[in-house]
Amino acid sequence: MTCDVNIQTLEIDDILRWQSNRAFVYFGRLAPSKGVDIVLRCWLDLADSCSGICPPLWLIGGSPKEISDIRRYTKLEERLVSYERDSRIMWWGYLDPPGVSAVLLRAIVLITHSHYEPGGRVIVEAMRQGIPAIATPHGFAPDLIADWISGFLVPYGDEACLRQRMSLFVHQPFLSQAMGYQARLITEDALRNWDFFAYHHFIYDAIATKKSISASSKFPQPNDYPSVLKRRLVRLPGYIESVTDLAPIVEVWAESLLGGGANISLQAVGGKSLSWRATNSEDEIWIKHVHSHFRMTSAWLLHGPSEPCYSASAKFTSEIFNSADGIVRTLASNSEHYLIAQPVCSPLESLRDAPEQAAVMRQALDALADTPCPEGGEMFREIARKYFHGVDDFDYALVERDIKDCPLNRHSPWPLSYRSSLRLRLTLLTQAATFGKLLLPGDMKEEFVKLRTRLHELAYHEEHLPIVMLHNGAKVSHFALAPQGNVVLLDKERLSYGFKGKDHGELAANLLIRYPQANIGELICKLSDTPDEHAVTITWMGLHLLAEAGFQLACERHEKLPQTLEAWNCWRQALEAIPSP
Repeated sequence: MTCDVNIQTLEIDDILRWQSNRAFVYFGRLAPSKGVDIVLRCWLDLADSCSGICPPLWLIGGSPKEISDIRRYTKLEERLVSYERDSRIMWWGYLDPPGVSAVLLRAIVLITHSHYEPGGRVIVEAMRQGIPAIATPHGFAPDLIADWISGFLVPYGDEACLRQRMSLFVHQPFLSQAMGYQARLITEDALRNWDFFAYHHFIYDAIATKKSISASSKFPQPNDYPSVLKRRLVRLPGYIESVTDLAPIVEVWAESLLGGGANISLQAVGGKSLSWRATNSEDEIWIKHVHSHFRMTSAWLLHGPSEPCYSASAKFTSEIFNSADGIVRTLASNSEHYLIAQPVCSPLESLRDAPEQAAVMRQALDALADTPCPEGGEMFREIARKYFHGVDDFDYALVERDIKDCPLNRHSPWPLSYRSSLRLRLTLLTQAATFGKLLLPGDMKEEFVKLRTRLHELAYHEEHLPIVMLHNGAKVSHFALAPQGNVVLLDKERLSYGFKGKDHGELAANLLIRYPQANIGELICKLSDTPDEHAVTITWMGLHLLAEAGFQLACERHEKLPQTLEAWNCWRQALEAIPSP
C-alpha cells in the first residue's frame, strides 16, 4: 500500500506575520462604568513589557469630546501620548456598521470590561464574525463565553487577570483563530435556539403569575463545547485542514486500501488527532488525520525561540518516515487530506512499577537510537559546544541560524532545534529564569536557578554521547505493542536527530509523575547504562518536569499540577544525592 506524497509548503513565519498584524479592540461607550481605564492600563503594561510583539489597541466609540473626557478620567495621559503618536493606540470614534465590521475583522480579540451590563450586543456581533472575546460575567457574556473555549470571563476590576488573559494572545496569536472558530459556532447555535420575544414573554408571565423561573434547557451553553486546548487545531491559510467531516473521505480511502466491505468505526483517542479503525474480514488498519496545531510553550517560556505552530505538512513528513526501528510503520499515506494508515497496535501490559515499565519501553527508544546518524552530526555537536557558555551573552537567534544551516537538517524528518541539545536547552531556560521570563509555579523557578551550576556540570556529559534519532514525545501513552510483538513508539510527528538521552529523560519524567513514589535511582539505571548517560538522563528529566509544570500553569490545568510538583521535589532530592563529578 503506497501513495505518492505531494506536500504543500507555506512558511509559518509568513502566516504568523499576517496573524500578528491585528489589534486588541475595545468597542463600546466611553464611560467610567465600561472599564475603559482598566483596559488601557492593562494594555499599557503589556506594551511596556512586550514592546516588540504586543498588538496595538483600537477603541471604537465616542465623540471627540467623549474621547478627551475619558482620557482625562483615566489619568494615564502621559503614558498614552507616545503610543498614540506611534498609532499603537487608535481612537476610532463612532463608526458606521461597515466601518465597525472592518475594524472587528482585524481584531485579535474583543475586550470589554463593564462594571454591569444588561446585554452587550457587541459581544454577539464580534463572536458571530469569529472574534473571541474577553469580558466581565454580565449580560450575554456568560451565555456565550467560557474560558479556553470562546474567550475568557474576567471579574470586573481584576487587572492582573485581565492582563494575563490579554498576554496569552500576545504570546500565542493562533489562539485567536482557534477560539474564534468556536466563538462563531457558539453564537450561531445561540441565535438559532434563542427566541428573544418568547423568552421575555415567559419571564413576564412567570413574574405576573408568581411562578418559579428556571433557565431554558434548550439554550446551548458554551461549556458544552470542547476546550481549544484539547486538539489545539489551527486552520492555516493554504493548508488542507479538517474543516469538514472527514469520515466519508476516510471510508473511501480505507476501502481502496482494504478492498470493499471495510467497516469504518470512529475511535475516540486521548490525544490531539482524529483517528479511525478500519476493518474487514481479513485485515485491519488504524487511520490517523494529521492536523496543524498551535503550541503553548510561549505562554510559559516568554523568551527565546518557540515555534508558535506545528504545520500539518511538516508533521505529515515525519509521520511517513519509515527508515528507523522502534517506531510504528506507516503503511500508506494520503497527502491531499493528510491521512496516514498504520497497523493496529496493542497497549502494553500493565506492569507493577515504573522501573519495570521503563525497562520495557526502553526497547523502542534504544531501537530508534540505533538509527545511523547521517552527514552533519559533527557540525551539530560543534554548535552545542560553541554556545554552551555564559548565560549573559547567549544569543538564541545565532543558535537558530547555525542550526538551520546544519547539513543534518537535510536528512532529519523534522527540523533540528535547540531542544535537541541538553546544553542549548538548559542555557536558554537558565537565561529566561535570570531575566524573569520563565513562568513557573511556587518556588520552582528559584529552585531551578539555585541548581544552575549543578545542572551545567551534569550537562557537560552530553559531549560524550552520540547523536541519534529522537522521538521528541516519549510519553507513556505513546508506547505500544506492534503486531510483530515488538515495542514501538506511536505518534511519529516530530522525529529528528539530537543527542541521546532526551527521550529517555522525558520518559523518566512522565513515569515519575505517574508514580511519584518510584525509586528515581533505579528508574535512571533502567533507562541508561554509562555515567554519561545517567547524568544526561536525570538532567533532561528535570527539564521535562519544569516544562510540564510551566505548561500546566499557563493552561490552568490545576488538577495535574500537584503531581508534577511532587515529582519535581522527588527529582530535586535525588539530584542532591548524586556526587559532583
